[in-house]
Amino acid sequence: AASLANLPSAARAELPPILEKSLRRYARPLQLAADSLMFDLRPPILAGNWSNLESAFSGENPKVDVVILQPVKFIVDGSEDFLPGAETAVANLEGALQDLKSQIGAKKQDAALKAWDDAAAAVNSVMKAANEVIADEPTTKRDVPSRLVLATQEPAQYPRSVKQYYMDKCRRAAPSAVFVGDSLGDLCETIADQQLR
Repeated sequence: AASLANLPSAARAELPPILEKSLRRYARPLQLAADSLMFDLRPPILAGNWSNLESAFSGENPKVDVVILQPVKFIVDGSEDFLPGAETAVANLEGALQDLKSQIGAKKQDAALKAWDDAAAAVNSVMKAANEVIADEPTTKRDVPSRLVLATQEPAQYPRSVKQYYMDKCRRAAPSAVFVGDSLGDLCETIADQQLR
């Protein structure tokens, strides 16, 4: 199968329809996956807040599967050949999240941080590949974030804020038929401010 990385730039402008559709639909949720790693998982690991972490992995549809794993799966599955460096991201992320769940259950902070690092590396591999594809594809570029921000081990080095995360989550969850334009942005900013209190 052909890889975008090995094609001349003129040929790379044509994305496979499945990848183009996936990027348009899941690039923003992919950013929320990195945000969730940074704001929902890493701080509780560092604080040893095991019950909070256990809740993210519990239930029929665990939060980590919906927020972190699904966007990666929906972008990568079927497009592996066109996302250099992310070909094994889904399997790597599934393994890392399973390991993280085990380490949280055992309350092993160092091992949980290592599993978090592995999960972040898998998500980041997809984000790096997506950033390259988006940069080379003008029509997709205008419909998705201009640059996905990778997760970092040090929260202070992560350029997105918790407030941005909450606002983007709100915008993603709000039905577009109910709100238009700035009213949604204003509402989401208010909700984000309340969550930060």
